[in-house]
Amino acid sequence: MNAKQISLIFALVMPVALTTYAQDGSTSANMHVTLEVLKSCAVSAEDMNFGEHASSETAELTADSTVTVTCTSGTEYKLNATSTNGGADAFTLVSGNSSVAYNLYADDAKTQQVTSTTPIENMTGTGNEQEITLYGKIASGALAQVPAGTYEDDVTLQVTY
Repeated sequence: MNAKQISLIFALVMPVALTTYAQDGSTSANMHVTLEVLKSCAVSAEDMNFGEHASSETAELTADSTVTVTCTSGTEYKLNATSTNGGADAFTLVSGNSSVAYNLYADDAKTQQVTSTTPIENMTGTGNEQEITLYGKIASGALAQVPAGTYEDDVTLQVTY
């Protein structure tokens, strides 16, 4: 192809390529966009283990567990605990027909008991994990009258928001 032919093709094609279409007008609309973030919480816990002790143990026995709660930022919540073996406000470790009573507390001094009717209250979610330590206590001398064995309980931790 020579320069004259290329110029001719260019002259014929360019007007078509550069043609703009006439617009008769335009219109617009508004679109409303929404998102609803619902309150939610999740809870998990480490197991609590009082360890191994002789029945002659006379001291108070203690243990603790870390509970992790994640709630939507700004969500107020409370945490309560219910023993499978003990009922509403009692916690009981069971082995066969024998049992050992224990309590759960929200503080290391063991003054703020946590039960199904006495929750840890006035907590507010941050959207991040929040760790709460639960403290367990078996009264001194509680092992004296129970047979040897492995004593167990399952505790339901409930977050209400």
